[in-house]
Parts: sequence; C-alpha cells; structure tokens
Amino acid sequence: MSPMRLHLILLLLAVAAGHLGLLRLCCGTSPDARASGASEFSVVVRTAPNLSPDGHEAAALVERLARIGVTHVIAQFKQDETDEFEGGLAFFPSRVAPVAAGYEADPLRALIDACAKHDIRVSGWVPTLHDPAAVRQHPEWGAHWLAEDEVRVDAQPGWLCPRADDAVAYEAAILAEVTRDYPQLDSLYIDFIRYDGDRSCACSRCLDAWGGDAAALEAATHERGRARPWRRWVERRADAIASVVERLADAVGRERPEAWLGAFVLPFSATAYDEDTQTGQDYVRLADAGLDELVVLGYWDDWGKDPQWTRDQLDGARDQLDGDCELAVALDADQSVLRTRLTLDALDDCPEDATWFEYGAWDDARCTTLRTSLDARARDGALDAPPWFDVAIRVDTEPDSDRRYDTVEPAMITTLIERFRAAAVPATFVTCGRLLELDPAPILAAHAAGHEIAVHAYDHEQLDALSDDEQTAVLEKAAAAFRDAGLSPRGFAAPRNGITAHARRVLLDHGYAWDGSEACDPTHALLDPFEFVDGARSLIVLPFAMPNDWDARAIEGIDADAMAERWLAALDAARASGSPFFVLDVHQWLVTRPDNLAALVRFIDEAKARPGVRFVTCSAMANDARERLVDAATSSRRSVADAEFADGPP
Repeated sequence: MSPMRLHLILLLLAVAAGHLGLLRLCCGTSPDARASGASEFSVVVRTAPNLSPDGHEAAALVERLARIGVTHVIAQFKQDETDEFEGGLAFFPSRVAPVAAGYEADPLRALIDACAKHDIRVSGWVPTLHDPAAVRQHPEWGAHWLAEDEVRVDAQPGWLCPRADDAVAYEAAILAEVTRDYPQLDSLYIDFIRYDGDRSCACSRCLDAWGGDAAALEAATHERGRARPWRRWVERRADAIASVVERLADAVGRERPEAWLGAFVLPFSATAYDEDTQTGQDYVRLADAGLDELVVLGYWDDWGKDPQWTRDQLDGARDQLDGDCELAVALDADQSVLRTRLTLDALDDCPEDATWFEYGAWDDARCTTLRTSLDARARDGALDAPPWFDVAIRVDTEPDSDRRYDTVEPAMITTLIERFRAAAVPATFVTCGRLLELDPAPILAAHAAGHEIAVHAYDHEQLDALSDDEQTAVLEKAAAAFRDAGLSPRGFAAPRNGITAHARRVLLDHGYAWDGSEACDPTHALLDPFEFVDGARSLIVLPFAMPNDWDARAIEGIDADAMAERWLAALDAARASGSPFFVLDVHQWLVTRPDNLAALVRFIDEAKARPGVRFVTCSAMANDARERLVDAATSSRRSVADAEFADGPP
C-alpha cells in the first residue's frame, strides 16, 4: 500500500470518528444502547401541534422525522402549558385524568405504530406538577405563593403543591397508567417536577414543614444566600420535590420494574443551587430518589444567555452527579442554523447526550433546518469566528408620531449627516416616499454623503392592515417616488413592522435585497437575520434591536442615559451569542433631540471601542448575513446583491 493511500485511509477514519462523536452529541441514547455505545437522534413531539385526534397525521409526521434520521421520539401524553388545551389534560384515553377533547381515539397509539415501521423507538413524556385541570377540580391541591414584598399568600394558578398527598397520588396514578397501558414505551420522562418560583409553595403545609409563617418567609427572602432560614427553606423544598420523584418512580417500578425513568429539569441547580433556588430541584437528591436520567433544559436563548452557558450547566451537573445517574441536555430545535451550530460548537467533546425540543409542529421547514444544521456541523466542523461584528444604524425618516410632515425639518437629517461624518459611520436612512417627494434635498444629501437610502412605504402605511392589492399599490407608489428622485433602493422596512408575505414578494419583484421588518430584544430573545424565500428568489430579513428610541422614550419612559445603556447591553448580548449582526433603529424626528442625540453618539463611541465592531449599511450587512447564515449552511445560493456597500453606497 502506498504511503499516500495509507494517509488517505487514516484521514477518512479520523473524519468518521469525529462525525460519530458529533452524532452522539446530537442524539439521545437508549438504555440498551448506552452499554453498546450506539447513538440515537431524539426529538420531543408535542401532541396537539403534531397529531389530530384521529391520528391521521401520524404516518406523515413519522415519515418526515425518519427522513432526517430521527431514531427516538419522546411523545407527549399529557398537556404541559395551557395553550392548545388546558394544562393537565390527557392525550390518551385515560381513566384517571380528563382527556383533551377528541383525543379519546388514542392518536398516540397510531404514532407508536408508525414509529415501529421505521424502527424508531418511542418514550413517553408526562408533565406533572403543572396541572391546571387538577387544580380546577381540586383547589385544595393547589400551590400558593408569597406575594412579592407583601406578607400575603395567594393561590398559584395551575401548580400543584408537592406536599399535597392526594395530588401526588393522582399524578403517580397517571404515570402508572401510561406505563401499564403502553408497554411499547421502554422509557418515560417526567417534567414540571419543580416549584415555579422562589416564594412557592407557601401554603400551610409547606410553611409548617419549613417551621415558620408568612412573615418569617418574607424576611428570609430578603436574607438569601447563606442565612440559616433561607438555607432551611431551600432544603425543605428540595426534600419535597425529591419525595414526589420517589413516589413517581415507585409507581412506575410497580408496573414495570425494568422501565427507564428520566426527568426534564431546569438548569439553575446545576452550578449554584443555594443561590438560585427557583426550582427546588437538587440533582443529587433527584438521582437518589430513583431517576435513571436527568435532562437539563439547555435553552440558553430563553434564559438570555449564550451557548457556552449551556455547556457550563452541563459541566456543573456532571460534577454534582458524579455518575449517580445518566445526564443529557434538551436543546431548542427552533433556532437558526447559525445558533444551532454555535450551540453544537459549545458542546463539542461534551460526553452528554442531547434531544431536540420543538414547541410547535415538526413541519418540513423545522426538520430541514435542524438536519441542515447537523449536516453543516458534521461537514465543516466548528464555525470560524468572524473577525468582524457588523453594526448598522437605521434611521427611520418619516412623519412624526402624529403623522405630521410640517414638523419634519431638513436640519434633522443634516444634523445626523454631520454626526455620522464626524464618527466615520455609514448609516441607512429608511425613508417614506412622500417625504422624498415633499423635500428630496436632505435625503439626496445623505445619499451623496455615502449613506444608503431605503424605503419606508409611501406615507408610513401599516401594510398588514391593507389588502394585497392595497399593499401592492402602496409599494408601487413608493417605488415611483424613489425612481423619480433618481434612487434605486435595495432595502425596505415596514412601518410598525407591519409586513406580510405578499408584500415581501412585491419587494422581490422590485429587486430589493433586504427587509428590516422584524425586531427582538437581544437581552431576552435572539433573532438572527434570516432568508425569506420565494422560489428561486430571496430576501435577507434584518431584525433590529429593541428598544428603539421610540419604545425606550415614549413607551417605556426611560431617560436618554438609560436608553444608551439598554442599547449597549443589547449589543453585548448579541455579541456574546455568537451572531455578528446588530441593527439599531432610530427616528430622525426623535433621535435629534439633544439628549437622545447624545445617547446615540455615546452608543457609537462605545460600540466602536469593542473588538471587531465595524459600522456598515444595511445592504452590506445583508450581504454578510447571506454569506454567514445562508451560504455557510447550504453551500448553495450566492448573494443576490450586485453591489458591495462596505463603505457606504457609491
């Protein structure tokens, strides 16, 4: 064998080994497979969004899941949140719990049968202590909480008290029923085995077990930390939750001793349980109570964290458990390809298994996104961190909040042009067509100064309040105004984010490359730029950060200094998440007030001081986003942009 051929074989083996490691990270592992080292691709299927009562969707759903390689489905047997149905209703013909309307036909059995045809293993997911249906029928079972900063104990909607014996017996009976009636399930997972706040449950049962009254608890909540009353409160709550788990494990064991029992748990106990006590979930006590597996909820986006935070929680949980039970992580399947890949990068070489959770339907789009993410990670490995971080300032140039144009002064735009020139920052002026008709000179001056000019409808119309024909007419009228002014805009942002799919298709007809009609607060939730696809055409959607100047000053009522702090915090949250894109949205009639202008200048100065930050126009950001988010994931379509605007429009 030639040295070159040997080298190639060794390289292929190394790549294969790396991909096997990735598969283990991305997939849950069955009890039997753990010993053999085999891996699974696990997903949680919520029943209401995925299965009608007759179960006719089961075959098509399983076909979709099988196509992307799923080998393990964790199916929901009892409603969790109160949304599609009241929390606590059963999705199977239970003789213990009330059944969700129409689900007496047992669509879960159809799901199990369809999975068997594809050799997909099925587990049961049974949410427990959040059970509004049970509380409605038995108010005496309900949890109570201590009102914030008051010595008043109120009923806690929907939650059961862990010390209500009859309530725990009821939940154990439901779990035993699932274990007995569905022998095809070789494992079950419980959820909502916790308290829903530090100040719960404060009913008489729980206060007696703690050894104090409501006034003493109110005092203890302000001591926190290592204060003895608070430590005792934390310990007693952990005792109660562990006791519930022990009774549930006994109920399963009596029906089927070999059944595997896991629990989905909140992440806060993983690193500092005595400091963050919300859950009452002490991992070691839960393992000792009879759990075979803990599944830590790694939803870093939901908690306003970053991917590394999920890794830190797993590391902390592993250190606590020290092999007492198996450990896994649940990851959001509703994230973009970029965020999914960044999550996988953070968990690289982490020995824990993972399952994927989708709150809605496992439709083609969700399945494709997840499979694309996994394939891109397997193909390309970890994402290279970009050496830059794009920041775009978008100026909505429009009538004032009372829809008046006579208060919109040319000096407002001139002031911003001067500020941007002094800071060497290109901006994007998103302009109403009517304003351009009334006085084109300031807008054309901004264009001449190197700034991008984009479209903000014609007369600040809210498009999603109009018919399709009316939307088309508005966009045609706006396009004509820009065309008459000698401008060829490539971007659009709908007033009040009132965008529709029809409007976006019209934008594509006019050759637009991006749309800015989305928003998010990066300190609470994250939304990457994404692609709106219409056949062979697509727009890049560029969300802007909340709060903008209007929401900060007029809606939230904070001062200009606090607004600047919020903007910088949102910028830092976006940077920490791994997404290199940030759009700040302001209004020319509001941001040019002296205090607001000072806040904008402060944001620019402090943002520029952060490593890698560069200010770009929205068109330049759309080009970068397409390359970073779309092409890196699919290795297919190239940018629709014909021009590059790294230094502003030509």
